[in-house]
Amino acid sequence: MRNNRLLYLLIVVMIVALDQGSKSLARLFLSDGKVIHLLGDDLIWLQLTFNPGIAFGIRILSPIVLTVIAFIAAVGLSIYLFRHHELPLFQGTPFAFIIGGAIGNLICRIRFGEVTDFVSVDFPDFIMTRWPTFNVADAAISVSVTYLLIMSLFVREKYRISENAE
Repeated sequence: MRNNRLLYLLIVVMIVALDQGSKSLARLFLSDGKVIHLLGDDLIWLQLTFNPGIAFGIRILSPIVLTVIAFIAAVGLSIYLFRHHELPLFQGTPFAFIIGGAIGNLICRIRFGEVTDFVSVDFPDFIMTRWPTFNVADAAISVSVTYLLIMSLFVREKYRISENAE
């Protein structure tokens, strides 16, 4: 099998760079409460918010605990991906996106004590008025976890990781 470690490392670095760069721009250009409407008046907004909690702004754990959890998740997934670098790209790449997203949000938690969010998307009004504000790291994590869940339900057995493969 191929050694994809370098590719996975590049993906992690790309996600972290996109995440941190976009968050820096958001803090620079949206810090005065400005809202930028990208598509239509309501579909996609750029609006700066800060999230000391977990996904969707839920605050059930302290910021310190969340920082430790993010660190452990990033390290644990990195070790897993390093040890299973021979995974087919369709399986390994989502892990690299999750690691990049975890590191991106971890950097914010360490630097600011909260995560910088800035993308706001309209949602069908019968459920909620707007999707909770998010960032590049959140998108990388959410899309990759969803992909992995779908793949785990529908992928053929021959692509599953063997318990003895290392």
